[in-house]
Amino acid sequence: MPIHLAIGCYHNLLGEALKKLIGFDKEIQVVAVFSTEKELEKIAGTKIEVMLIDLQTFQSLPREFPSFLKTRILLLGDQSFLPFHPQFLEDLITRGVVGILPAGADLSTVKKAVKSVCEGEFWLERKVIGQILSHSAAGRREREKLTRVENEVVSLICDGCNNKEIAQKLKVSEQTVKSHCNRIYRKMGVSNRLHLAIKMGTNRNVSSPAPESPPK
Repeated sequence: MPIHLAIGCYHNLLGEALKKLIGFDKEIQVVAVFSTEKELEKIAGTKIEVMLIDLQTFQSLPREFPSFLKTRILLLGDQSFLPFHPQFLEDLITRGVVGILPAGADLSTVKKAVKSVCEGEFWLERKVIGQILSHSAAGRREREKLTRVENEVVSLICDGCNNKEIAQKLKVSEQTVKSHCNRIYRKMGVSNRLHLAIKMGTNRNVSSPAPESPPK
């Protein structure tokens, strides 16, 4: 079954162009293109698994709109999107954003991001992660709560690795990686990778990871 995608674009012609280009991928079906709140209301009953939406359109919509659509939001930034404040990103997360694409992302990257977020992953390009990691020193203090292995997992998450890639690099099972992630989320007080990256808020190389707890 193809992924049901809606495209929200302030410039309708650009939205239609994206629909045509993405439409060549048999794994993605563009079910709607919209640019206003009124047009969005018309597709409220449509099955939408992922919504690709530009920043201008996203900011013009009511805060509660993701909840009634029950969709995962992939945000397409513009040239003014970077740099930004971490609190702004936290607000995006509370509004349902699970991925951010920078301006200039190519079509293959857009399609890969759509497929990834549909599978439950969180999508951040390295350029975006770099901006997040440069904003504050809070992350340095937070990482002192983590073991050496947990810090390695955080570093790989901030490198954009998914659970499978982390498992391969650490030579452990994906289930072990998931367990590490769950413990990290609890310690950091976050619920997903995107929020974790924002919570770190600093260059990972400046922090000294806590020593790993001895085996019991």
